[in-house]
Amino acid sequence: REGVLMLGDALNLRHALTGCGMTVGLRDVENLSDLLTRDGKGIPVETRKIESEFLRRRCPYASTLNTLANALHQVFAPPGGDRARARIRTACFRYLSNGGVCAAGPMGLLSGLCEKPWVLSTHFFLVVVFALRDFCLERGMGAVSPSALRDIYQMLHAGARILLPLLIKERTAPFAWWPTRKALNVVFPFEDLM
Repeated sequence: REGVLMLGDALNLRHALTGCGMTVGLRDVENLSDLLTRDGKGIPVETRKIESEFLRRRCPYASTLNTLANALHQVFAPPGGDRARARIRTACFRYLSNGGVCAAGPMGLLSGLCEKPWVLSTHFFLVVVFALRDFCLERGMGAVSPSALRDIYQMLHAGARILLPLLIKERTAPFAWWPTRKALNVVFPFEDLM
């Protein structure tokens, strides 16, 4: 509607698990107040001219937080017998409990202070690597069996099926570029989810 600007998660698009709708709302208020003043002196500018700039500025943090909220919802949702997702969920808790960079990166994403999709992708796939490491340590991977290789692939595939469709839907980073998307889909089929 003409003259209406929705802030935060006013349309209820994000899963409430992370509180990212409130984080986006606070960043939207900061962004909009900056655009409504000129030179920091409180001089109003024409609001019609700022709409596209507001949306351009909003995209990085809103899409990263949206991807994060939806990915975490899928990780923490009951896996329904999917052993790969159950391992990823357990690994997520272990990853965060390491502290340091393992906790600081995800907390920066959750707080909206870091809006880079590559940081989200890196931490997400490090969680998958943690799941793989735990799996290999449990099995004593001296002799790799075909069933172990299948389980390893299933964990990598489960991670890809959670994150890649979300990144592509948000048109995030190189994953939205069709050659990258098609190459990843050959190794880890996920386009059926889109």
